Amino acid sequence: MARQNYHVVLIGRSIARLENVKNEIENTHGFASCYSLDISNAEDVKKCIDAVVKVFCRIDVLFNNAGIVKLGTTNIHSNEINEIIQINFLGAIYVANAVATFMKQQRSGYIINISSMAGKRALPVTGIYSASKYGLVGYAEALFKELLSYGIKVTTICPGTVATDMTKNVYLSDKLMIQTSDIVDTVRFLLSLGNTAAIQEILIQCTEFASKEIEAVTEKFFSDIECNL
Repeated sequence: MARQNYHVVLIGRSIARLENVKNEIENTHGFASCYSLDISNAEDVKKCIDAVVKVFCRIDVLFNNAGIVKLGTTNIHSNEINEIIQINFLGAIYVANAVATFMKQQRSGYIINISSMAGKRALPVTGIYSASKYGLVGYAEALFKELLSYGIKVTTICPGTVATDMTKNVYLSDKLMIQTSDIVDTVRFLLSLGNTAAIQEILIQCTEFASKEIEAVTEKFFSDIECNL
């Protein structure tokens, strides 16, 4: 975003990590600002977005990306359930709603939500995480339809496993995961579209997982045929 001449407003819990990214952007002649925020607090989200608008007068793009992952469906502590729902689902809604309020006034903007393939299909031990992402997909679909008349686009990106710090303990090696550059290229493509084109949702599968799933389904298909002969 900085390379495309946006002034990037970095929002997250760790001010130290935000400052590192800010310095990286400024070292390449870009512009960035930092705001420390826990998005699970609706009141703090509103105050933060109000402060951003007060300084910059507008918001052109929201990259709604904050999220955590914890495994569990029945065997997961209630505190962890609340944390996942508060950040992945409610937090994303708090931010999008606060930003949408100003975008509606300026009658332009783009909201890009990062959900997950887990928001399209649930796997064992991912029940709560999947529920949070399914919820975000449903909310974003309504938002897409609601904001089009204001000249605001909404796209939800649902990637499979992306090579980030959050997935470093996944058994799949980094080189077989979706790369962060793939997400960057997707966002760049979305922002390049003309005003008459709007994409509601993009699914990005990890080819390693997809090929294994296809293999398993194909094997079952032929096995069922053999059983019926």
